Amino acid sequence: MRFDETPAQHATKPIAHDLNETGLREWYRPRDLLSDGIECAIGADSAQSGTVDSIMLGQAMAGYRRYG
Repeated sequence: MRFDETPAQHATKPIAHDLNETGLREWYRPRDLLSDGIECAIGADSAQSGTVDSIMLGQAMAGYRRYG
C-alpha cells in the first residue's frame, strides 16, 4: 500500500487515535514484505482475474491445497 493510502486505512482501526500521521510516516516502510518470500505485493492496477490467479498460484507454491 502506498503511504498516501495509509492514513485513511489507519483511520478505520480501533487504535487510530494512538498514532498520528507523523508517527505513521516513521513507521511506514514501502514494500515491507515478509522475508520468507511467501508474501507478494499486488498492484492497485491488477485486474481481478490476475489478482485471483496470483493468489492461487502463490498458495499452490506454498503447498496449500483446496479442500472441498
